[in-house]
Amino acid sequence: MMDRPLSAGHRILFAAAQLAALSAVAYTGTIVGELPAEVPIHISLTGETNAVGPRWLVWSVPIAMSILVAALWLLARFHATATAHGQELSAEAKGALIGPMRTMLGVLALSVAALAWEAPLAQSERFAAPPGLSAAIALAPLVIVLLGMIRLRRGAQTDPDVD
Repeated sequence: MMDRPLSAGHRILFAAAQLAALSAVAYTGTIVGELPAEVPIHISLTGETNAVGPRWLVWSVPIAMSILVAALWLLARFHATATAHGQELSAEAKGALIGPMRTMLGVLALSVAALAWEAPLAQSERFAAPPGLSAAIALAPLVIVLLGMIRLRRGAQTDPDVD
């Protein structure tokens, strides 16, 4: 059920994330023909190739991340009834929880969109990725979710309608 529309800021956040993820798909289309038949599909933290696979696998990450960004947008639009101890929360308490939750989902969507770029950039001869870029992209969503959960929990603890 959707009882609170997305704010303009949240719509912009999700649109930017989807645009970034879809542009990774488009960029993949420009480089896939230049790739060898087998490409590295897993690289260790030391930079050594652990596994190779067919070049079409380069498509999998950008497409999967585009789908995940769309799913996060849907999750932000629709939510279940917010309750605390079996009691329906007030409109103010719902707003205090839903706004930050949507912001966290939007920032997570941007991180996922950045992750969509990892596979095509790692394979592209046009771009030399700095060391540690893959690790930073992989850890960003985890950090964002943890910080968002802490913020939501602190807000819930200070709201008299929640406890």
